[in-house]
Amino acid sequence: MSSRFLAPMMIMFLVLATACDTTKNAMGNARAKKAVDPYVGTWNYVVKDTPNGIVEGELIISKASEAYSAIINGEAGEVPLQDFLIEGNNLKGTFDYQGYEVQVKAMFEGDQLKGNMGVDYMTFPMEATKMMAEGK
Repeated sequence: MSSRFLAPMMIMFLVLATACDTTKNAMGNARAKKAVDPYVGTWNYVVKDTPNGIVEGELIISKASEAYSAIINGEAGEVPLQDFLIEGNNLKGTFDYQGYEVQVKAMFEGDQLKGNMGVDYMTFPMEATKMMAEGK
């Protein structure tokens, strides 16, 4: 082949190869972004109007396979939530605090979580904000 035909063919090959790689990377990045679960992570919570005043801590949500689990990290240490479930934008679960079963019910609104914690006939408003991962 003459060099007059070889040069344009090489340029076309390079353009196609670059375009394919760019598309592949863009698709890979899109899949990686879709894979981020909006519920998983650490949420800083505040519970107001309790007999002990304002209570603050962390709600740490994780996911293994298709099941969510959560831990409350506060003044009583780390306590796992039992019967923890996320359906749609709703969260619910229970944990034991000083012999009482505390019920947690809340709704996700973006990086906010709003709901309540309650024992027997008393409920207290709860709000939480998702902590951003380092480097974001």
